[in-house]
Amino acid sequence: MTNPSVFLSYSHDSAAPKAWVRKLAAYMANGAALGWLLLPQSRTVEVWTAAETANSPLVLNDPARLEAGLEFPGLVIDPRRIWEI
Repeated sequence: MTNPSVFLSYSHDSAAPKAWVRKLAAYMANGAALGWLLLPQSRTVEVWTAAETANSPLVLNDPARLEAGLEFPGLVIDPRRIWEI
């Protein structure tokens, strides 16, 4: 299985965060540089980076814009459009 360099995951089930944490932590442990976990029920995004530990991703509350920064220049997402789905 090839590990992604960047990942975006959408969790519609806030009752199963431990399963998501295990999956995303595995991506990071195997070399992913950036990951976003979108949680629409709370309108939050967990930002997973190599600088963050697997147990404490940065949490953004209702962000208007996600930018991948230097890892992936030009990759920008507006999560508000996703919340509407």
